[in-house]
Amino acid sequence: MLGNDVLLFAGLAFLTIALFEKLKIPPWGMFAAALAMSVCGTVIGEREFTMNPGDSLFVYTDGVAEASNAEHEFFGTGRLLEALNRDPAAHPRTAIENVKAAVDEFAGDTPQFDDITMLCLTYHGSE
Repeated sequence: MLGNDVLLFAGLAFLTIALFEKLKIPPWGMFAAALAMSVCGTVIGEREFTMNPGDSLFVYTDGVAEASNAEHEFFGTGRLLEALNRDPAAHPRTAIENVKAAVDEFAGDTPQFDDITMLCLTYHGSE
């Protein structure tokens, strides 16, 4: 946090975030899609945004959206947002469990070929 409820996001290769805004419908939406870079860990830019108390942040690697099923379809950001919006006010741990369950159901017996890394947090204010 930069202070006054402003978060600085330095985008890294293969990292995307979704933002839950407590007062919006649907509450979960995509904030930023990182661009694929040839070297992992390369900073591709910085963005700032304001978080209000009750807003949540969900950060994930490409292995989540690119999880595939037997038909070689990707899980994708649409299914990710559907999974998050099934219980939009879920505790961060529950949100991650919900997304992982949705990925597992979608993929079925298809072997996982990439890491599936997720982080979720809820901002409670600067005080």
